[in-house]
Amino acid sequence: AHTIHQGPYHSSRPIPFIKAHTIHQGPYHSSRSIPFIKAHAIHQGSYHSSRSISFIKVYIIHQGPYHSSRPIPFIKVHTIHQGPYHSSRSISFIKVYTTHQGPYHSS
Repeated sequence: AHTIHQGPYHSSRPIPFIKAHTIHQGPYHSSRSIPFIKAHAIHQGSYHSSRSISFIKVYIIHQGPYHSSRPIPFIKVHTIHQGPYHSSRSISFIKVYTTHQGPYHSS
């Protein structure tokens, strides 16, 4: 998935939200796949000028049930930063890898 940055990064100012679409990479139940999950990436620190951020922890809130009306509460995500953040410069794309942390089927 690509996380599209919605504004410029400023020196020592945190970015509160990054909108992202995560592409599902396999079936959740039978032969039915979820095409995407809308998420807000909450920034966990400050961006400093000419300092690169290695990882940003993200909680993706599932917006609907997968099976038997039982939702998955969250999916942990590591956002890999693809270059240094510079003062008043925007980052175009950030690659995101999502790892499922719970069952898809209701037990």
